[in-house]
Amino acid sequence: ARLELEATCARLGGFPCRILALGGERGTFAPMPRARIAELMKQACDGGDDAACGTHATVGETFDP
Repeated sequence: ARLELEATCARLGGFPCRILALGGERGTFAPMPRARIAELMKQACDGGDDAACGTHATVGETFDP
């Protein structure tokens, strides 16, 4: 799943990048450095995922209603 998300994020940006960042933050795939998570959130935002834009304490909070 991680490889597919990485490929989709690289190709499309947007939401798949935010999902990948969430997985990295939670350690679902493997722990990810905070800098990489921030990079993925920027890719998500730049790719049109408005929920990824701005400053957030965690990626998880971008999924809270």
